[in-house]
Amino acid sequence: MTIIVTGILLGGTYALIAMGLTLQYGVARIMNLANGEMLVAGGFAAFWFYTAGQINPVAALIVVAPVAFAVNWLIYRFMLQPLVLRAKSRGQLEVDSILATFGMSFAFVGVMTWAFGGGYFNYAFLAQPVELFGSSYARHRVVAFVLAVVIGGALWLWLTKSRAGLRLRAVSVNPRSSSLVGVDVRAASALAFALGGAV
Repeated sequence: MTIIVTGILLGGTYALIAMGLTLQYGVARIMNLANGEMLVAGGFAAFWFYTAGQINPVAALIVVAPVAFAVNWLIYRFMLQPLVLRAKSRGQLEVDSILATFGMSFAFVGVMTWAFGGGYFNYAFLAQPVELFGSSYARHRVVAFVLAVVIGGALWLWLTKSRAGLRLRAVSVNPRSSSLVGVDVRAASALAFALGGAV
């Protein structure tokens, strides 16, 4: 039972990461190999907020998520959109985006190693144990799972119930037909990429 609960708790976080990647690839058609480095950058930001300013890492989401959105939007707009515009086929775009984001991942690793060093970092935020089904689990894992469910549920509702979500879903199905009915495909793709990075 312990293994199952641990898998579910970790799976919530992985599911949220997968939702972000799905937005980036499904709508913007960008296979973002630098997504993991963005995740690490978010972890460093949470670490910095907690250790330097004693700010709750969960509350730091109010700052970190919009900054991640803006950074990912800029990356798409200035680094990846030129690849989209020059690509003659979906296959060419996938190859170009894989190469570009692979290079970005190395650049991000270099910058973060330079800025933070190569050592391990940890902190004891919400490290107290929680009893679930007769076993103990770290409270921060439970909180991360609950937040992943809330954020993932909110994202699903937004994608299925709002007009902006409808535009993103239309672009993911057929970008050319979407543009024929008045959807700004470039703006929708930039939004999806930025939102995927923020998630």
